[in-house]
Parts: sequence; C-alpha cells; structure tokens
Amino acid sequence: MKMKRFFSLFLALVMLVSVTAGCAKGAEQSEDGQQVVELRVAGQDPEDHPNTIALRELKEKVEAGTEGRVKMTIYPANQLGDYTSMFEEVMKGSIDMALINVSGQYEPRLEMQYVPYMATDYEQVEKTFSRDSIVGEEYGSLLSDLGVKWLGFSMSGFVGVSTTKKLENPTEFAAEKGILLRVPGMEVWKTPMTEFGFRTVSVPYAELYTALQTGVADGAVGTSPLDTYSTVKDVIKYYYKYNAFVDAMSYIANKEKFDSLLPEDRELIISTVDELSKGSIKNAKKTDEEYLGKLEECGVEIIEFTQEELKSFEESTKEVTWPKLNDRLTKELMDKLKAGLQ
Repeated sequence: MKMKRFFSLFLALVMLVSVTAGCAKGAEQSEDGQQVVELRVAGQDPEDHPNTIALRELKEKVEAGTEGRVKMTIYPANQLGDYTSMFEEVMKGSIDMALINVSGQYEPRLEMQYVPYMATDYEQVEKTFSRDSIVGEEYGSLLSDLGVKWLGFSMSGFVGVSTTKKLENPTEFAAEKGILLRVPGMEVWKTPMTEFGFRTVSVPYAELYTALQTGVADGAVGTSPLDTYSTVKDVIKYYYKYNAFVDAMSYIANKEKFDSLLPEDRELIISTVDELSKGSIKNAKKTDEEYLGKLEECGVEIIEFTQEELKSFEESTKEVTWPKLNDRLTKELMDKLKAGLQ
C-alpha cells in the first residue's frame, strides 16, 4: 500500500511539474513584463513582392514598437490557402491578420474597390483610397459587420488591357474593340468592359497565360504592369493604359483578436499600416513605370492615352456603367460613392 501511495504521489508530482512547465512556456513575457501575443499573418504574394516586403516591415516596426508584446509570423505566397480561404479564416479567427484581395463572397458590396474610374492618376488614388475617404469608411463598415477589422489598402498599380491583337477603336467608348477579353469572374469587371465595347469571357487567373496562348481570349484585364510582366509578357503584343481600375489589396485582421490587443498596440498597428499604405502608392507609381519599360524591352507596344481621353472614359463610364452596378453593389452605395468622390 505504501509503495502504491508513493507511486501515485510521484505521478501526481510529475504531472504537476509538466503542467507548470507548459504554462510557463505558454506565458511568454515581453521586455516590459506583458504577456506576448502571437499573430499569424497571411499573404498571397511571393517572397520578393512589394506586399510581402511591406508585411515584413510591419512585423519589424510592430515588434520593436511594442517591445515584443506583439509578435508576428508571416506566411506569404498563399502558404495558408488562396485569398478566398484566407479571408474566411480571418473571419473565423484561425488567421489573425492578412494582406490579401478581399472576396465579395460574403458581402457583394466589398467589390466596390473595383468600381472603374474612381481614380485615373496617383494623386486621385491617394485621396480616393485613404482610410478616411468615402471608400475607406464604407469598406471598413462592411468588413466590420463580418467580424473583420479593415486597416487599409496596399496599392499594386493601375490596371491596363493586355492583348495579343491590336484593338479597334481604342479611344471610342462603347465602340466595338474587335477582341474577346478575359475578365475576372465578377460583374463589377464584366459590365464595365462590356459597356466599353469588349466581348468578354471569364477565365481563372491561373489559366490566363494558357488562355492567351491558345486563343481562348485575345486579351485580358485585371493585372498591373508588374503582374502582366510576371505572367503573360511572352504571349502579348500590346498593353493599353486605360487606368480604369486600381489593383489594390487590403490589410485586414480578425476584429475580436485585434480588439483584444492593448489600445496603444492597436494604434501602432493602424498608424504603421497607414504609413505603409501611403508608401505603397509611391511604390506602385514607380513600379508601374519600371515594368512598363520592361514590357517594352520584351517587344510589347505600350499605348497611352491623353488626360482628355482618360477624362472622357471616366465621364462616359460614370454616366453609362455606374448605374448598371446598382443591382450588385446597391444604389445606396453607388450614390454615396458618386457624391463622395466629386
């Protein structure tokens, strides 16, 4: 009996030591004695992409600014799934933060960021896509209803039209363009391009190169100069700088997790993202110029439009196309955008 009692006490002691050690390991403390918060941060771009570089800068500044209270582990290049699944995981809280394209699956109005001609140059981009603009306010509100904290946009560049054939009537709104254009599978892309004079076909991004190579499509919209160069430079001959859309991703966080952080740590993350967001606009302008030059070096002809032509595209699109987006984005939201962006 004594041996059994001794053995039982010994096992209890071992378990107590194990639990204590486990608790000590889990309760890691920062330099100021606060419990460390670990954040899983996901991205969809490759290691050397400007967005991934920005995430590493965010990590460095937040960890230093919180004296180690907040630690971030970065998972770039779709390591945690594609952007649709990552968005779902941020909603659930299994991913704490992300820099990704935001899916309109749960809220169609989130596709508002792709409404054409909200901006035609980078000066307008800075005003239109700021956190305190009508776009930022509405975007943040819509995401908050889904349990997601919106922190800001990251700009990758203006979106042009890449083609394997020369366009017909490129400067005339609504005139037949003579090609079949690949568009992303969203009405907010299809409707404007159809109204502009393109016949359209929806092709997944992963199949874009093959579609252009085999003639399934004669052209594509949806990529900045950088992404155009990275994906289809070998199969296109022309790049038209319509500047209708802006390629932008969002910094987002699980709202419950974000709200659980110390107020000063939340403010640091917001201010850092704001700084990175503004910096992304300058970087995008520089990157656009750099990769347009690289496309030219590959033999791609770059077709640019005058400010007067871009203004004409903008006015026609707002008059003809914007009302046709009411069904998807709601008339209320489109009216807010129209009033807020004047």
